[in-house]
Amino acid sequence: MQLYLYSSQDLILRGKTQTTLLAGRICCIKFEVDEIVMVYPKHTSGVMIITKETLLQQQHSQINFYKLSESALLCEIKPFIVQENIKQYLIKGANLKLIENLTTSYIYFNGTYYGNIKGKYISAKFQKIDKNNIEYGVLELELDKKYVILFDNKQIIYCGQNIDSEINKQYIQIYSHLPNIFNVGKLAKYEFETKTITNKSVIDKGDERRQINFEFNIIYFLEAIKCDRLKYAHSKLSYELKSVIDIKTLEEYFKGFDNYIYLYEQDAYIALKNNKVIGVYHFVVKDNLIDNIY
Repeated sequence: MQLYLYSSQDLILRGKTQTTLLAGRICCIKFEVDEIVMVYPKHTSGVMIITKETLLQQQHSQINFYKLSESALLCEIKPFIVQENIKQYLIKGANLKLIENLTTSYIYFNGTYYGNIKGKYISAKFQKIDKNNIEYGVLELELDKKYVILFDNKQIIYCGQNIDSEINKQYIQIYSHLPNIFNVGKLAKYEFETKTITNKSVIDKGDERRQINFEFNIIYFLEAIKCDRLKYAHSKLSYELKSVIDIKTLEEYFKGFDNYIYLYEQDAYIALKNNKVIGVYHFVVKDNLIDNIY
């Protein structure tokens, strides 16, 4: 079996051969039937074991499993955490915990790992907002970049970089600019009355970068979704696919990733949100349009 490993930490893998898995990269090993792989974090303590049974059962408290093909599996290894510098932010019915190790802040919401953000911690500002008998938490972090985390008692509503934000009686707006080939920014708006979040792309400084050839490129499709140019992305679907997938469904299907990795051997795109795997996607292209996504 082809085994692909992903981690947001540097890891050392010791099996029949020893290798290093760098943070944010994907490492491929051919897992033999009788092989045992020991996994160690490079900068903290801990150890875990991957065996044939681990892969067959696809059950392990430290691993998220994603099927790539009949003979290939992606294992996302959850971070090894040293409970040293912990900050907790509480509202009614919710506990947001940040564990800071070196230059990474690991995010846990009500005990579940959500992802992590990179950068050296500088400062944090936390406020509670009571709207329509619901308490919200807004955490503004200053690391190497600025981040905002918005949550209620059920979920993290928004977590990501921000350049500017606005809070009033009706909504909270967060403006960010992730690197993208269209050179546009992104505006997230959460309405307190309807409890819905909408995203849209915003023209930013500089000219928009346009596709420079006529050959279809999936990268443009993914970049459009990343910065919420959803109409553009939807236009790249075949007529048959458009008939069953509208713009809203397209947005929900891709879950708001902020980065992705292409696995050439499996022809698969690994979607990431806050350095955590949130999906694996394969595309079938026909006549320069996307004819299938699975």
